[in-house]
Amino acid sequence: MQQQTLIDNTGAPAAPRPAPNFTSTSARHNAWTVAGVSLTGLRHHMNGQVGEDHLTHGVQPEGGIAVAVGDGVSGGACGDIASKIATLYCTTTPAGQFDFQTLDTAVQHAISLHTDERGAATVAAVWAEDDGRGHAMHVGDCRVWQWRKAERRLLPLTRDQTYTQLGELPPSHIPPDNPARMVGCGCRLDPGAKLQPLQMAPGDLLLLTSDGLHDFLSAWKIEEQLNRRAASIIRHGPQALLRLARTLLHGALQEGSEDDASVLLLGFDGSQTRIETSML
Repeated sequence: MQQQTLIDNTGAPAAPRPAPNFTSTSARHNAWTVAGVSLTGLRHHMNGQVGEDHLTHGVQPEGGIAVAVGDGVSGGACGDIASKIATLYCTTTPAGQFDFQTLDTAVQHAISLHTDERGAATVAAVWAEDDGRGHAMHVGDCRVWQWRKAERRLLPLTRDQTYTQLGELPPSHIPPDNPARMVGCGCRLDPGAKLQPLQMAPGDLLLLTSDGLHDFLSAWKIEEQLNRRAASIIRHGPQALLRLARTLLHGALQEGSEDDASVLLLGFDGSQTRIETSML
C-alpha cells in the first residue's frame, strides 16, 4: 500500500497517511455509460473499519438502467449493510414497483439479521430509460445532479432532507445539518414522497453523490471539472468516466474530506451499444 508522509506544524514528520482505498465499478448498456467510485474515509480507514458507502447499478427488465448511491448513517449499527441493501433494492426494483416503505422494511430486516441495534442509511437512485427519460429519488442527504451539455450547467435535482433544510428542530443531541430522513430505522419520510421525473439530452450527465464528496467539494468546483471534461468524455467510454469520478473524489480529499465518499456518473449518448461491465 502506498503511503504519504506529512509534516506537522512543529517541523517533525507526522505519522504516515495511508493512500485512499478506492473501489470502482463501470459499465456500458445501450444509450448509457455508467462509472462509479467510492472511497473509505480516513476515519474508517485509519481504524481498520469498512466504509459505509455503497454504489451499484443494474439493467432493468424492460430496458434501461438503474443506479444508486447509499451512505450508512454514522453512529448507527451496520451502516455498510444498510447502504448496500438500500442500493440493491433500488437497482433490482423497477421504477413502477418502487415503494419507500418496502425499501425501509428491507433495510430494517437486513440489519436485524446481524444485530438488535438500530441502523440506517441515506440513499439516492435513478431509473433511466433508453430514450433519455427517467426518474430520480433520494432520502436524506445523498444527492442527484444533472449536468446539461447544451448549457454547460450543473443543476441539483434533489434538496437535502436535513433538519435545517426541512425547517424542523432536531433532537437535542443531533446537529441541525444531519439527515432528518433515513431508511432502515422506521423514521418517517416526507408525506407524499414519490419518484421525480427527469429528461436527458444526448451528452448530458447525471451525478449521484454522498455527502463525503459534496460537503467538501463545492458545486461550482464540480461544475468546473465537468465543463472541462464531460463535453466529450461520455463517448470515450467507462474508463474516461472513471477517471473523472476519481478526479472529483481527489478534489474532496484535497478540501479536507475524511468521510466515506462516493460519486456515480451516468452519461447519456442516445446510441445503442452492447453491454460491457467491469468491477475493480
